[in-house]
Amino acid sequence: MTTQLERSERLTKAEWRELEKQTGLRHEYLDGWVFEMPKESRKHNVIVGNLLEVLRPIARAKNCDVFVLSVSTQVEEGRSLYYPDLVVTCDPSDDDPYEIRRPCLIVEVLSPSTAGKDKREKLKAYTDLPTLERYVLIDQEARRVEVHRKHSWNWTYQELLEDGEFDVPCLGGSITLEQVYAGLD
Repeated sequence: MTTQLERSERLTKAEWRELEKQTGLRHEYLDGWVFEMPKESRKHNVIVGNLLEVLRPIARAKNCDVFVLSVSTQVEEGRSLYYPDLVVTCDPSDDDPYEIRRPCLIVEVLSPSTAGKDKREKLKAYTDLPTLERYVLIDQEARRVEVHRKHSWNWTYQELLEDGEFDVPCLGGSITLEQVYAGLD
């Protein structure tokens, strides 16, 4: 479960970065408030590893970058930063060493402690990002993937159960549920 540090004051982004260096732990930064990130399960790690294995070669061929778990994504005009499970950027100017500002794909692997936040708070924050084309939520307990797709100024929703695939336009490819859940059946 994500927990707020026992602090009564907000931190600056610089103080937050220093806290992370000192503790070695990841914390999401929400308009000055800092929340420790929960540890990931083995299933969670397998899914993220599977996605990285599929996406990294495609991304490299397109001069894009794929990051997992430890690079934050800036939302709400920089007032908040989340750590998505996987993020892709194809913008060469998106070169900050710690933050992604112009993602085209964000993936979150759902867990009981984060699912509500991923489906509400992060959905709103991420879909407000002008460069984002896909926000994908992956259930680690069942073969179920939720895909939020940007179409012009609107977002559509699709649920994939058991099989199927979702596209990643910025990479010109797609990912099957078989690839997502490889090694977990």
